[in-house]
Amino acid sequence: MNKLIIKSYQARGYIAEFKGEELIKIKKYCKENSEDIEFLFAGPEEEDLIREILQDEEYDLYDNNLDSTEKYGFNETALILDNNFEMFFSKNGEISKIDLENIVENKDFIKIKNWKEENKNQEVINYAFGYISDDIVELEIDLEDIEIDEFDPKKLSLNVCKNEFFEEVGLYVNEIEYDQEWIDSSSEDPEGSYFNTNFHQS
Repeated sequence: MNKLIIKSYQARGYIAEFKGEELIKIKKYCKENSEDIEFLFAGPEEEDLIREILQDEEYDLYDNNLDSTEKYGFNETALILDNNFEMFFSKNGEISKIDLENIVENKDFIKIKNWKEENKNQEVINYAFGYISDDIVELEIDLEDIEIDEFDPKKLSLNVCKNEFFEEVGLYVNEIEYDQEWIDSSSEDPEGSYFNTNFHQS
């Protein structure tokens, strides 16, 4: 049985976006209550406040955020690529550490200015929030669907991302491939601490 083992901190990131009638209601609330729109929303603990402002008891913060299919947020748990990041290859229980210098890195850069450019013809605001795991998480990835006779770390590639919406996270891994075959590196959401919410306006 072939496996990849990854040890890293993990992160989740969300972007709550508001425009049109929703934004009108938020701006009205801020004006009537002398609130600064930039600091109105500090994270998921204020979902009830958003429901109150939008007059929508069914509003779900996590269902109404931009995910990576819309280019700017995360669509699953991200593996943080810092000095704590380690990878191992396991074959029939025999584990060997992978030298990260042998791995190909494909880098993406998500920029706030691109989001602003896309929304230049309308007024839009968003709040980028999320959390980083409190501890290093060990992730085991089963490679049974990928044919590997002799493991070659040079065939392993990481799609690495730097995202201006989530500066606190730093570099993170979006996707992993071996010999151009996609590897499912998704995992359960970790326990973690929320970082400061960042406000953006088009």
